[in-house]
Amino acid sequence: IILIAFLYLEPIISEKINLLSLSMKLILAIVVSVLLAVIGTLLFPEFAGYGVNIYAVSGGSLLGLSVGYFLEGEYVKYEPSELNSKQKVINLTVGIVLLLIFLVFIYGLITGSDILLFIQNVILSLIITLLIPFIFSKINRS
Repeated sequence: IILIAFLYLEPIISEKINLLSLSMKLILAIVVSVLLAVIGTLLFPEFAGYGVNIYAVSGGSLLGLSVGYFLEGEYVKYEPSELNSKQKVINLTVGIVLLLIFLVFIYGLITGSDILLFIQNVILSLIITLLIPFIFSKINRS
């Protein structure tokens, strides 16, 4: 049922969101992500599971991915389809190495409460969707 609803509503909602300004898209992303984390945590605390609040993880990831996606599309404009196979392999290798370095650094630096877990996932998602494509766009220009 959820998949059918998504398939039906996605084109309609995407069309409406594309009409919004960048600042409105960012505000919408922040509000939806924070509400997901807060409401999920308050309504379903028993689903925290294994000592990790899944709502903090999912809300933080959603915020980082959506903000990174909007900013990358507006400012970075990384286009991997224009690369040859060698450049794609180099980008993949560099991306995995950078992500592992950032993972170790951020997981070691930011630990603790649900709010810090939320922030940790925002930062990691922004790195994936914004910082790494920015680095790739600079590498591929030269």
